[in-house]
Order: sequence, then structure tokens, then C-alpha cells
Amino acid sequence: TTDETLQLVSLPSALIAETASYLKAAEYITFSECCRKLYVSCHVPCRIVHIPTCLLKRYPEHLSMAKFIHLKQLGLNVRHFITKVSPVNQSTWNNVALHTLQLSNRGGNECDVDIFLQRRLITHTENLKLHKFGKDDTHPYDAASFARLLCTFPMIEHLLLWDVFLSDDEIYNCASVRDWLPCL
Repeated sequence: TTDETLQLVSLPSALIAETASYLKAAEYITFSECCRKLYVSCHVPCRIVHIPTCLLKRYPEHLSMAKFIHLKQLGLNVRHFITKVSPVNQSTWNNVALHTLQLSNRGGNECDVDIFLQRRLITHTENLKLHKFGKDDTHPYDAASFARLLCTFPMIEHLLLWDVFLSDDEIYNCASVRDWLPCL
């Protein structure tokens, strides 16, 4: 209501921005559009900390992503990222330290992931979530390519895999995996 909005508007902008940063991305955007004070508090600078894959896919290509300096969690579809996100916006993520990176390979293949890895844009994250690598047991993802992906993130502390189907043409021992991921 108007009374509640007025009370919220009376808070300092920094407190509004910090509070809003705990919202999910869609809620953050809706919250910021309630009134001018909330919009300015939330977007100067932008304090959003989590962008899920679905929101990144809808982000307008012509807008800069440089405003997301406070981002802690990023979800991205590898194929969409390398083909639809501009090189300038891709470079936004160069040397960014994320708390959580979620990579989805839905609709992609080993070549897409190899291109993503060659660009070495995002390599610092504590948590790595990998989704949709391989379609099923009859259409697995190349295990050697998957190992190269894991080696790119040696500092991860937590690893979550779902819908990951790997080829069985590679054999890895536990010591090798510990060498790739010493903090896991």
C-alpha cells in the first residue's frame, strides 16, 4: 500500500539496495520499479547478486552487462553465451570471482564448451553447478571434454551435477580427480 511504500522510501538508499540484493532477479526488478527512490537505490549501482540462466537469455543484446559488478551467482547456457552474448558483454565476466556458477549445456555440444573454455572468461568460482551435459545414456557427453571443463575450475569447493551423462571411454582414478579439484 501507499503507507508501506512511504515507510520504505524513508530508508537510506544504501539500506534499500542491500535489502533488495537478497531478492531473486525477477523480484528485484519488480521491486525496483515500485517508485523512483527504489529504482535509483537498486540501480545506482545495480546491486543484483544473482542472474539465472532464463533471465540472462532474455537480457537485451544491445545493453551493457557492466552494471552487474556485484554479481555473486550467474547461470548461463553455454551455447547462448558464446553465440548470442556480445563479445563486449562476455568480457564483463573476465576475472570475475563468483560464489556460484551454473553452466547449462542444453542444446549445446563439446565444441560450444571448448570455445567457452578457450575464452577463459569465468574461471573463479567457489561452487560449480553443471547441467545437461549429454542427453541420456545413448547420447553421452564426451568424458575427456568434461574433464577439461572441470580442470578449468580448480578452486571449486562444491560441485553439483544433474542430468550429466558421460561417455565411458575414459577411465579416471580418484587421485586424478583430486589433482584437478584440490579444494573439493
